[in-house]
Amino acid sequence: MTTKSKKVFYIGFLLSVCVGFFMHSFYELSNYSRVVGLFSPINESPWEHLKLLFFPYLIFTIILYIFTKRNSKNILFGNFIAILAGMLLTISSFYTLHGALGTNLFFIDLLIYFFCTAVTYILCIYFIKNNIFSINNTIGFMLFILMILVFIICTFIPPRIPLFQDGLTKSFGLIHH
Repeated sequence: MTTKSKKVFYIGFLLSVCVGFFMHSFYELSNYSRVVGLFSPINESPWEHLKLLFFPYLIFTIILYIFTKRNSKNILFGNFIAILAGMLLTISSFYTLHGALGTNLFFIDLLIYFFCTAVTYILCIYFIKNNIFSINNTIGFMLFILMILVFIICTFIPPRIPLFQDGLTKSFGLIHH
């Protein structure tokens, strides 16, 4: 991987962290637009906060695919595995740390977000550099579409389990104002 390629990943990582950080307030700032709620957290549930990692990384993946699709067969599938690992790490870190501390701390949530985003990008680089998951990009594309559909469905019809429960209001799903 060239120095130029590494810079692309560093910039992608920094932009993902920044965009994700600002996305946290998009739903409220949009006057609770359902369209904005499709890609931005609609409440304080752990599940909704996965959007902060997933959607900026999806944008990075699309840009990366457009510029490198001729050179790599593992961009979409490898990036899907990387984001899936990052989201699973986010949830497991959230529950482990909050369970151990007995409370939610904003600073800890930020560290989890930063760390899990970094792990996602490190996995992405590793998979691409070592040509891991070198299969048809169509499968990766379909998995990304499936994940987007899962986010859409769970935004409007969230399962009634703690992963989808707003930690502040104890409610599920859209905030109605």
